[in-house]
Amino acid sequence: MLHLAARIEAPLLAQALGITPSTAVRWSDLAGGTYSGYVARVVKTTPDSQ
Repeated sequence: MLHLAARIEAPLLAQALGITPSTAVRWSDLAGGTYSGYVARVVKTTPDSQ
């Protein structure tokens, strides 16, 4: 679980494993993961809201 949490972002971990987002965040924190890559991808792929 730690290996997986270190490799993917917490929101994706929660969705993939069917766990709560808060649990996924705790696992990600324990594994040393961050949201920076996830946030950058979401912002880049979200259409403008004009």
